[in-house]
Amino acid sequence: MKIIVIAIFIIAAFMGCNGMSPSDWDRTQRGAAIGGVGGAGAGALIGRDPATGAIVGGLAGAGAGALIGRELDRIEREKQIVSQDPTLTFDERQRRLAELDRLERQHQIELERERAQLGREEDFYRDGMHQQRGRMTDQ
Repeated sequence: MKIIVIAIFIIAAFMGCNGMSPSDWDRTQRGAAIGGVGGAGAGALIGRDPATGAIVGGLAGAGAGALIGRELDRIEREKQIVSQDPTLTFDERQRRLAELDRLERQHQIELERERAQLGREEDFYRDGMHQQRGRMTDQ
């Protein structure tokens, strides 16, 4: 039973990545996936109820992994900024990092809007197909 629960969480973790290959993931996404799978496995093995333990462990692991990965992404961006111009002061680096964070958040918002629009279009198409099937069966 525990192996089935772990397998389900591993499959779910990879399906949730929207078809991206792991090489396309940033450290935040990789950290969340690794932490989620590891946490689900540990929770299933340690918990009294394997399913509940896997869920709780997976959520906690994914959250912790995402936070660690996000910090690693931030450190990498800071290294890139410093390597581009080693004469920058600490305040200038912080301003550039803040600007990069703002642009990244803006990009994420735009992606979410596009996903929502695609979802609405899929719903519209699916509803239209359902109505056509209903008309065909009525005839």
